[in-house]
Amino acid sequence: MACDYLFIDSGTGGLPYLDHLKKTRPGACCVYIAENKNFPYGTKTKSEILDCLIPVLKDAVNRFEPRAIVVACNTMSVNVLDELRSSFDIPVVGLKTLKMMKKAGVTALAFQAGRLVLLDREAVIAFANRHKIAIVGIDSG
Repeated sequence: MACDYLFIDSGTGGLPYLDHLKKTRPGACCVYIAENKNFPYGTKTKSEILDCLIPVLKDAVNRFEPRAIVVACNTMSVNVLDELRSSFDIPVVGLKTLKMMKKAGVTALAFQAGRLVLLDREAVIAFANRHKIAIVGIDSG
């Protein structure tokens, strides 16, 4: 079963992001994993977080074949987003994506128009504006 987006969080805190995506892309197939077996994540080391997440995500990616993984948990995103990105051959996005762009000195985020979903649009745009990062949609047709 192929899906568009695979969400992972330590509980239900990421459901508003899933809800927003479903409102903006009603036809999108989404899978939400509330990985609370290893909760709380805030007390774990990077290595422990990865030991918990990698097997769960590998199984889910094999089972659902998502186009992208959305890490909706702030603790997961802040601590292991880079390691998750290097572990999978599909995009892995998290709550710290723009913060990393700022740190790297990136001044623009370009994407194919109609293919990017901003999960917290107002906050993303406000952050980008504050740090002078242009967000540009490019029409490929």
